Amino acid sequence: MLPVLTEMLDEYWKTDGRALSSVSLAKGLSLLGTEEARFIEGKWRRQLDSEIQTQMRRHDLAKEVYALLMDAIKALGP
Repeated sequence: MLPVLTEMLDEYWKTDGRALSSVSLAKGLSLLGTEEARFIEGKWRRQLDSEIQTQMRRHDLAKEVYALLMDAIKALGP
């Protein structure tokens, strides 16, 4: 029902969540109301999308810098 949320929180819950509660992640998520679940799932999806967009911009910037460096190296001659 909450694939993104489950995947994102699974590792955290295994290491830190048990200290907060003896309830499993699946059980805890099942206690959320439908509206709450949809809201938080959507929020995680938007967060992941934002992170991907940031990574893409970082990649584009790195390509631009490498191109400038390559041009500078080529300008030095053989």
